[in-house]
Amino acid sequence: MVMLIENAFTSYQLTNEEELAGHILNFNQAAVLQNERAQVAESRLNVDFDPQNPVKFAQDEAFLKGQLSVYNLLLERSKVAQQINQEKS
Repeated sequence: MVMLIENAFTSYQLTNEEELAGHILNFNQAAVLQNERAQVAESRLNVDFDPQNPVKFAQDEAFLKGQLSVYNLLLERSKVAQQINQEKS
């Protein structure tokens, strides 16, 4: 049973089954995240280095890299959760 844990960021106490189910994306959700991932990857390829402002380049690159990492994580977790769920069946 999902239980709210009071803290500054709002957390939930989940069973292993609830957490596994929560990682599984439906087709539309996965497709949207894949599209977002592709857009961020393309943006990352198009970040131009400005010798006058190398810090901005580094910040832009780091921001896009972080976004890409989150999309990769969500999509990979869903894939693994689906595999685990199929093995249980």
